[in-house]
This record gives sequence, structure tokens and C-alpha cells, in this order.
Amino acid sequence: MPPSLSRRAFLSGAAALPLAATLPRAGLTLPLNAPFTVGAFTVLPILDGPFGLSPVLMPQAESMEGEKLVERAGLPAQGPWPQPVNVFAIKRGEHTYLVDAGAGATLGPDLGKAAERLAAVGVDAAKVEAVLMTHLHADHAGGLMAAGGGAFFPNAEIVVQQEEVAFWTDDGAMSRMPTAMEAMFNIARGALTAYKGRVRTVAGAGTAVPGISFVPLPGHTPGHAGLLLADGKDQFLIFADTIHSALLQFPHPSWTVVFDVDQSLAAATRKGILDRLVTDGIPVTGSHIADRGRIVARNMGYAMVD
Repeated sequence: MPPSLSRRAFLSGAAALPLAATLPRAGLTLPLNAPFTVGAFTVLPILDGPFGLSPVLMPQAESMEGEKLVERAGLPAQGPWPQPVNVFAIKRGEHTYLVDAGAGATLGPDLGKAAERLAAVGVDAAKVEAVLMTHLHADHAGGLMAAGGGAFFPNAEIVVQQEEVAFWTDDGAMSRMPTAMEAMFNIARGALTAYKGRVRTVAGAGTAVPGISFVPLPGHTPGHAGLLLADGKDQFLIFADTIHSALLQFPHPSWTVVFDVDQSLAAATRKGILDRLVTDGIPVTGSHIADRGRIVARNMGYAMVD
């Protein structure tokens, strides 16, 4: 069996919400699952499930500014504030790739829906050539493993940042983290073991597969990275966990989540990539964002617009 992690350990008390929850649009709606194109690429967002954010997980949100934003969105003051966990299927000609794999069986019944939803839209696990990993947290890497702990995608290679693999396989790094993180390390290691001999590491802003390159975004984890799709003049960025709450972190990019390994670096990275996106105008979405669009500067922060 793949290793599992209790919701208490991973979410620190924040309860995941059922899929039937009705969520307001302000970065909290469940994704529409409508495909879109980037040049010759077709991208299909897949909802793995929702998780509940709260002030326990984002302490800076327990402030006057945070309370106002949450109240205006019609959400409970202490949470949970539902956020999507997204997986992205990407097709180009006969090639099929994934960005991340969802939680699989590691985080309870509200997550782990990506496999069945991929199958429902005609994505055959056996035909996935590569799974491009933004990082190795359980809600991204747990779905790499089948029920018996083997590879769920039997013919895929895993492509991931070299620094990410180094972190999760380092016993010293694990010893320096809180005890509750041990299960997270075991999930990452289990996923890597399931694809032994089929894990390809990339250093920095290298090519993941033709037309898709990594954009290093460290801080959330040491090797956290986005994926930039480029075909001719068309570009699109999946910036992974740069944003955990569009409602709160676009206007307050310095606010961090307890999952960030290096919170100050995560905040600096977030501001840096958002500034770049304002300038470049490249459209974007993320692992925990319901919409896609372009980033604009607004007041002292940012916003996403269609």
C-alpha cells in the first residue's frame, strides 16, 4: 500500500470539504474542467478534490484585512475556505503528459479523484508518457502510486527538479523537520521508489519535455517549480503552489502558508513571479486556483483578470 498521511498532520486541523460545496467565484470556485489551447498544446484541468484552508494554515489571514476579505466572500471566519487541488493533462499530437498526479489514496476520500476523472475524459494512464512534477508534496505526488505502492502510470517517466529529489531523500533534512512531516517524506520517497529507473531530474530552468520548461519557484519546497508551455508566440504558465488562496494572497502576496519550507523565500518568490507576469502578460493558473488569466497590479498587491 502507498504510505498515507493523516489529514490532521497535513492540514493541521483544516477539514477538506465535500465536492458538492457551493463556492463563491473569488478564487474559490471549483474549476470548470474546460480544455484550452496553448499553440499546439491542449490543456485539460482536472480537479483532484478540494481542501480547506484556515487561519491555522495561513496565520496572517487572522487579521483585520483577512477578516474583511473572508467576510466579503461569504466564508466562515475560521474556515474552512475551500481551495481546489488541480492536476493538468496536456496533449500535443500523439503525446500525453500530466502536470502532477493529485493525492491518490494518501489524504483521505475528498481528494484523490484525478485518476477516475482522467479516465472519464479519455486519458489512459498507460499512455501517459511523462508526469511533470511541480514538487513532491502529498497532494501532488500521492497519485503517482497505485494501491499496491507501484507505479500508477506504468509507462511514464517522472520529471522533477533535481533539488526537489535531493530534499525529500535527505535523511538530514527529514530530521530537521517537525515529526508530523515524516509521513510527507515517506510519501515522496514512496513515489520516487515506484518509478525507480524512470525518474529524470532537471536542474533549474531546463526542458521537461519538448515545448514545456521548468520555472524554478523555490520556497514552498526547495525544488518547487512551475511549468511554462510555449509554442511559437503562445505561452502559458502553471505556477503550481505559488498561490494557495487567490482571495487572500493576490492582494497580500507576503502572506504564507505553514506548508512553506522557507516562508520568507516563498513570499519573495511569489512577488518576483507576479511582478514578472504583470510585465510579460503571460496567462497563468495554479494548482490551487480555480480560474486562469493574466496578472495585473492592483493597489499594493495583484489580481487575476480574464
